Amino acid sequence: MSSKHGTSLRGTTAMEQRGRRTKAAGVRPGVEGANQETRKMTARNEGKTITMKPDQEEPVDERVGQQKRPESGQFRLQVDRQTKGSYATYEAAEEAGMAIKKSYPILQVAVYDLAESVNKVLDLPKVD
Repeated sequence: MSSKHGTSLRGTTAMEQRGRRTKAAGVRPGVEGANQETRKMTARNEGKTITMKPDQEEPVDERVGQQKRPESGQFRLQVDRQTKGSYATYEAAEEAGMAIKKSYPILQVAVYDLAESVNKVLDLPKVD
């Protein structure tokens, strides 16, 4: 492959080839006419800055998902080894856990005691 000026362009990138062709033709890359060289850059007009105020009606979202920590109660309710809530008493955690277990018996529901590091799995009472 050779350009119209007889030099070989093999082994060069497309950008280098374009630059060589335009230099040989006497044209600056990116400039469409000779009149472009005499143009001066115009000053940019300063525009207005618009600042948006946050809506006062919308409450600030709390962190959700894995970043949200449960309350600081001693007993944690766990469903399939994921902590779902924290309770001050074992009875409150067990009551909430049994309600979940009755609705979804296939889930593993447990109450974890932070002070004693004991995990008690809740089972439905057997019906004879």
